[in-house]
Amino acid sequence: MFMIQMFRCSIASLLRYGLVLWVVLNLVIVGGIFLQLTSTLELETAWQLQEQRAEAIGGQTTRYLDELQLQMTYLTKVRGLADLDTEIQRDLLEGLTRSTDAYDTVAIIDRDGAIRTAVAPYHRRSAAHVALRTFAQVPLKTILEQGDRYTSPIEFDVRHNLLFMNLAMPILDTENQVQSVLVARLNLKFLNFLVSQISPDRHGYIYILDQQDRILAQTQTAEIATQQPPLAPLLDTQLRDRLRQAQPETLQRYRGLRGQETLGVSSLVYSVNWRVVVELPTRDVFAPLWQLVQKMLATLLIVAIVSVLAGLALARYFLPQLQQLTQAAKAISQGQFQTVSLRENTTNELGTLAQAFNYMSEQLRATFQTLETRNTELNETLDTLKQTQLQLVQTEKMSSLGQLVAGVAHEINNPINFIYGNLTHAQVYTDELLEVVEAYRRCYPNPVPEIKDLLEVQDIPFLISDFPPLITSMMDGAKRVCSIVASLRNFSRLDEAQVKAVDIHEGIDNTLIILQNQLKEKSDFCAIEVVKNYHFSGEVECYAAKLNQVFMNLLDNAIHALDVMRKPSDQFQPQITITTQRIAAAPNSSHGDQIEIEISDNGTGIPEAVRSQIFDPFFTTKPIGKGTGLGLSISYQIIREQHQGELFCLSEMGVGTQFKIRIPIQQPAINP
Repeated sequence: MFMIQMFRCSIASLLRYGLVLWVVLNLVIVGGIFLQLTSTLELETAWQLQEQRAEAIGGQTTRYLDELQLQMTYLTKVRGLADLDTEIQRDLLEGLTRSTDAYDTVAIIDRDGAIRTAVAPYHRRSAAHVALRTFAQVPLKTILEQGDRYTSPIEFDVRHNLLFMNLAMPILDTENQVQSVLVARLNLKFLNFLVSQISPDRHGYIYILDQQDRILAQTQTAEIATQQPPLAPLLDTQLRDRLRQAQPETLQRYRGLRGQETLGVSSLVYSVNWRVVVELPTRDVFAPLWQLVQKMLATLLIVAIVSVLAGLALARYFLPQLQQLTQAAKAISQGQFQTVSLRENTTNELGTLAQAFNYMSEQLRATFQTLETRNTELNETLDTLKQTQLQLVQTEKMSSLGQLVAGVAHEINNPINFIYGNLTHAQVYTDELLEVVEAYRRCYPNPVPEIKDLLEVQDIPFLISDFPPLITSMMDGAKRVCSIVASLRNFSRLDEAQVKAVDIHEGIDNTLIILQNQLKEKSDFCAIEVVKNYHFSGEVECYAAKLNQVFMNLLDNAIHALDVMRKPSDQFQPQITITTQRIAAAPNSSHGDQIEIEISDNGTGIPEAVRSQIFDPFFTTKPIGKGTGLGLSISYQIIREQHQGELFCLSEMGVGTQFKIRIPIQQPAINP
């Protein structure tokens, strides 16, 4: 919207501010792309650094634990270790503890749970006593039976303020049978050493979680006022779930251990199922970006000021010539061609533009005069075309009514009345003759041979029984023809050229009688069911003949729309529904109550592209010779212009089509 308003303003404003907007827009786009690339690079750098730190601590922890386990494994592989002398066993255990200070207590325990040999170099009490108290919870029986190594959960020794874990391995005798167990208590103070050796930037921190999500070690800084107790559980359930679901060595953004928005990477120590987490607050990651944004804003402000000054200078140079061009264009728009002339006092593009503008104004002046002459000729031609169209419309009206009334009603009315009137007398004469024949049969049961032979040949009993129904059928047919003729006369209503109150339903019924031949069942068409929902009572002031013509056009179109679906073997039942009802007058309407006549079918419907043109003159979808395209156009004129009403079409593809007619019930002034 801002861009649209800017281009609607004057050229002077465009020169003043357009340059500023263009430069600023380019700077914003370039700066945005640069910031996007820089932020991506910062994130990738932070991720790589944190990944390296997590992998470093995880790898060192894994190597350290593997080395301790490997030393114990080598010791258990000493052939006959369980059967060696106690002094030799002690020497071996002391050698193990001297290799690293991680071994707090080491002991060999036999199958009965007795301490055979124990070494505890960092305790004042006897080694056996320390080993008995330390390894009381080790499941010796399970280790002896299954022959697998055992790693205990991590425990905190309050006395020494250290974390410990027990590691037990089976010892095989000379016959490869498990007879005893080598157990060592390992202190985990090396974890704090490893964490302290890695610097996670200014505000970053590292912590290690065990398989129970307890904190084993974490970065200690001066910003932490209170220390968490050893083996403190991870209380933040969302953080715990996030770390469990996160893929190792994948950068994640979440609220970290210290309640800050952080970027975190984790690494697994697979041998003990520990997790090393490196977290860096996002403020540290994006701090360089904020500094870059501040510098870009300052640069943008300077460029905007320079652009404004340049725009003002350009406006002062170009504005007078552009204003002259604007005034000349305005004069041309008002038809003042004779006063338009630009001064060609420059040699740049504006001078060339002024020269071309002057030439264009001369050409426009000549063209305008030619157009005025042509416009007068076109108006005369248009009037002629309108008269021709009106004549075609009137011809269509007279053709539809004249063929029905003059060609059918007047030609059939007199002969059928003659036949119908004489059939009554013929029936009386037939009854009398049959009565005489019956009397002869009773009085002369034995006629002469000649009459007897004639009676046998002519089958008199059959003639007597069949002739009365034959006369009755002829009378019914004559009545039917009289009814059709009456319907034609009522449909045309040639004797009612003025407005008259009539029964709308009678006109609809007469139209249906005329179209009965198209509605009934044929060899290749099934019958069309007509449903009448007459809810209106009373008479309507209208031009009855013209309104009947509208009914004829709408019903004929509905029949043609259903013809493509009238298959005798199909389950589809074609149907035309005619509904009439009273419509209450609107509060501000001057026509009073209206009657609505709805004619709908259940055909295929009318496409939107066709429906928008159905009331246009000469528009038709019928083949050549099947229609002129004036039927619905005439109907539209009859309803809108002569009855002050409405005719509109509603259609849905695959459902059917509805035509609705609304005209006032009482019309004090109608133009024929």
